[in-house]
Amino acid sequence: MGPVSKPVVPGTESLRSLTAIDTSDPEHFFSMMRSVRPGHGGYDTSTDRLDWRAEVKVMDCGVVRVAAIETEAYRFHGTSESLYFGTLLRGSVEVTRRNRTETMRLGMTAPQCLDHLSVRIGPGFQGISASCSREDLAGALGALWKDDCGLLLRAVESAPESCDFSVYDRNMQSLNRLTGGGNAAFLAEARFRREAGDILLLSMARAMVSRLTAGPKLRARRHLARAINYIDIHFAEDLRISSIAEAAGCSIRLLQDLFAAVDGRTIVQHITARRLAHARRLLLAGATADTVTTAALDSGFSHFGLFAQHYRAAFGELPSETRRNVLSAQHIFCAASVTQPLRQG
Repeated sequence: MGPVSKPVVPGTESLRSLTAIDTSDPEHFFSMMRSVRPGHGGYDTSTDRLDWRAEVKVMDCGVVRVAAIETEAYRFHGTSESLYFGTLLRGSVEVTRRNRTETMRLGMTAPQCLDHLSVRIGPGFQGISASCSREDLAGALGALWKDDCGLLLRAVESAPESCDFSVYDRNMQSLNRLTGGGNAAFLAEARFRREAGDILLLSMARAMVSRLTAGPKLRARRHLARAINYIDIHFAEDLRISSIAEAAGCSIRLLQDLFAAVDGRTIVQHITARRLAHARRLLLAGATADTVTTAALDSGFSHFGLFAQHYRAAFGELPSETRRNVLSAQHIFCAASVTQPLRQG
């Protein structure tokens, strides 16, 4: 005799799968968005309008989280602990990555994978986004492409316009209609949520796999993958290009050409970006031990003036400003959390 299944209380599954807010409080909105984009920080409204509002519906599709968003202007920046894909349906979006600002077209999908980036959302924005862990997307990619998935993600991020996201966009917009309609009976189906997650993951993966069909040969991509893995492990050390090329198993010239063709940067620029992302993460974590100096040293920077210069060029503020803002936010939070002492009997 098989196990007896427990009865499902009507409505409980839909409450867990769909969360919605309609708010004029930016912090309420940002706390919701942080659940969709883990690891992002630095959200702030870019308008002084008193009638600022945001409406967000977040649907849990198992390994994928989907958000349908309607909002006035705001900005955010940061690295991400998840892979995030946003599709613009109405309004305007500016994405700044590697000191280059691009304006998204309506219907355009912007994959945000590994690097730090800044996004400015214009007023009257409507869009839909999906996020998942790197591990989940790597699993979907592995079923379609047997080469290094980390390298593929970097290649996609360096040239997202070359990917065909049309199937993914259609699936996202179909899911947006379901999420926006809040069809509780349909959302209550756990099976549907799993299938929706699979459909989104596979359509993402297929779009990304198409990116490298005409790229460098397999052997060359493996050289680059080994080089990137070596940098990821040793970025805080005194790296030399000759050592990286030796670890990759190829010449310095070939490695330079591969970085330019696939990663879109020089080797030195890649190392600097990797170090900056680590320093940023340390400073945003807000630990009292992580001063600007320790964050710079732990990330591989020995020249503090150059560190501050690169940091401000990448993130729009000095590292000392990041640390001051984080500590100030922590102080305000702690002050608000202090309860009044008990009265003495």
